[in-house]
Amino acid sequence: MKKFLALFLILFQFSAFADVAVVTYNMAQLKRKGLDLVACTRRRVALQVDAIFKDPASPIYADKNFVLLIQESWTKKSFYAMRKVAMEKGYAFFPDDHKIVRNSGQLVISNLPALQFISIPFSHDKYATKGIIYARFDLGDTNTLGIINIHTAYSERRGFSEEHKMHFTELVQAVKKFKGQTSHFAIGGDFNAGADMGFKNTEFDISPWNDSLVTPMKTEGMKLLESVGITWDESKNMLVRIPPLLLRIVNKYKNGYTGWDMTDSTLDHIFVQENAEVLRHELAFKKKVPLNCGRRDDREGLHLSDHYGVMALIKTP
Repeated sequence: MKKFLALFLILFQFSAFADVAVVTYNMAQLKRKGLDLVACTRRRVALQVDAIFKDPASPIYADKNFVLLIQESWTKKSFYAMRKVAMEKGYAFFPDDHKIVRNSGQLVISNLPALQFISIPFSHDKYATKGIIYARFDLGDTNTLGIINIHTAYSERRGFSEEHKMHFTELVQAVKKFKGQTSHFAIGGDFNAGADMGFKNTEFDISPWNDSLVTPMKTEGMKLLESVGITWDESKNMLVRIPPLLLRIVNKYKNGYTGWDMTDSTLDHIFVQENAEVLRHELAFKKKVPLNCGRRDDREGLHLSDHYGVMALIKTP
């Protein structure tokens, strides 16, 4: 009996840490001076928390283990709602201080045992203090998982800003520094860029996306997972199509249009090591829910953020 129990425990250890769902999600929880910068900010919090932690179809339940990379959890309400659930479930949660998150909006949450967290602000960030969060988790049997959560600058229709390209460079530098410390490595976040990034009024040169990020990442042994669909859905996501009144007025006055200038694009991505086996890779948090949000409702409901998330289920033997 004792031998059977010992064998069971060994097998359980290996099965418990077999695969990890890496999920990146921009929650669009952003207010400034009491004004929503994405519509219905406060009303979306409880619904988002339910979609992430309580819905059996949530991508964090794609396997036994998950690492959730959050961007734009700036508001106090969203931060404390997320932290409450994490504490109740015994999840690793970083940063554990809203004074930090209110300026960066970034969180890392996982049910894996955490070994290390490091926060690295960008050397320059015009509108906030976003940056890179590096986390290292125990996978058992001396294996570890390194994760980076990133949220870069946003480039307007005139082309990639120098700040945006600099954020790409600083990510590559972080990969060089941390990648060799772990058995497995992945990166997820909102890059505000991609091969299909498009604008209504101008052609957008995407070469910096390849030259400043995708190619250097290949040199570091990291591959970009092929797009599984647009994550910024100007065509169907009403939070994108109809931004708050203030932004519509500003855009009309400054640029001559009432909505966002950016059209359907894939802005949220996951990178994995070249030799990583990806079991599943798909869009996440695209489900609509009943939500009264001004003139944005339709018969099927409303999306919970102006971004969709992305999930990759990574085999970590």
